[in-house]
Amino acid sequence: MVGIATPYTVSTERSTAFRYNGTVGKPVLECETSRAITTQFWHNGSFLLPANGDTCYTSATGNNYLADGNYALSTTSRTGNPTSIITITGGAGVISAAILCLV
Repeated sequence: MVGIATPYTVSTERSTAFRYNGTVGKPVLECETSRAITTQFWHNGSFLLPANGDTCYTSATGNNYLADGNYALSTTSRTGNPTSIITITGGAGVISAAILCLV
């Protein structure tokens, strides 16, 4: 009896969050800086905000990675201090470091 192969599929489910429209300075200093955090982005993480190892995208389809740099994030579009700061390195939108900001 010949079996039918089941193709491997990649999950396209993505969560959305908001970031400052540009990169920011050293993460340890950025939690205290109020900014307009209004640019939407997407990630493949399991939580509201992306975590270390998650991949970030500039489109809901996942066609474009968020560029390397440090980003100030929030779960909602607002002006104020960020909820977390992430660092993306390697050119493929993958978070290499993430810190939560105490507000």
